[in-house]
Amino acid sequence: EMFMEISSYCDNKKVHLFSTPFSKSAVDTLISVLKDPVIKVASCDVTNIPFLEYISERVDKVLLSTGMATLDEIAEAVEIFTGKRSSDLGLMHCISLYPPRDDQLNLLNIDNRCRQLTRCRQIDKSHHASPWSGLVPRALSRGEPAGARTHGALFLP
Repeated sequence: EMFMEISSYCDNKKVHLFSTPFSKSAVDTLISVLKDPVIKVASCDVTNIPFLEYISERVDKVLLSTGMATLDEIAEAVEIFTGKRSSDLGLMHCISLYPPRDDQLNLLNIDNRCRQLTRCRQIDKSHHASPWSGLVPRALSRGEPAGARTHGALFLP
């Protein structure tokens, strides 16, 4: 009931609400409440293959937090989503430290992941033709003022 109230409020403010479910029933709730559901998968679920498959069969837009996942684990998760229904998959470069120091952000890893995942296209703040426009911060630290606390995302068509 509270989530429906939040969803309605966001609709009125023209804010695209998305959420991180931690169970299949929570996925189903999000699908039933949200008009255009976007599911954010928590980093702790990157290797939860049955859960990823469940989401991939039901939702078109997914943000996948990578946390401490290895490239192989990320690639396996990407394959699940790109081989199924999900047409818009965003990989979020996440740091499993909070709060991280600037020297722990490792934002160059975004470029490395993009090279390693062959279907990847990197979206930055200059890209406006994305279905994700406005959903996630896409600023990369390169070219930002010193000390900027930014995050990045990779998107797979």
